[in-house]
Amino acid sequence: MSTQRFLNASLANLQLCLSRFNSNTASICLIKRKKYPRLYPTTLINADGSSYTIRYELPRQIIKMPLELDKLTPEEQLKVLANRKPQKKAVDIVDNLDGDTFSANNYLKKVTRKK
Repeated sequence: MSTQRFLNASLANLQLCLSRFNSNTASICLIKRKKYPRLYPTTLINADGSSYTIRYELPRQIIKMPLELDKLTPEEQLKVLANRKPQKKAVDIVDNLDGDTFSANNYLKKVTRKK
C-alpha cells in the first residue's frame, strides 16, 4: 500500500516536472499567452540613433521611433519642423501656341452616328 502511494506521488511529481520543460524555460522574458502569434524579427531604431532587434507581430524590416521635440535645441526644432512641411513642386508652364498642330477635322471621320 505504501509503495503504491509512493509510485503515485512520484509519477505526479514526474508529470509536474515534465510539464515545466517547454520553449520558454531558457528565455529571458516569458510570453504569457496560451496561443503564440507569429512574431517577426524587426530592427527598432531609437531617436538617438541606437538600434536593436525586437519581435513584432507585423512583417516590418525597420521601425523608426519619432523624435522628442522637447529634448531638442530650438535650432534643431526649427530644422525638424521645416523638414516636415510639404515641399512646393516647381511647375513650368510653357505656352507653345505656335507649334500647335491639333485639328479636329482629322478626327471627324472617326466619329460616326448610327441611325
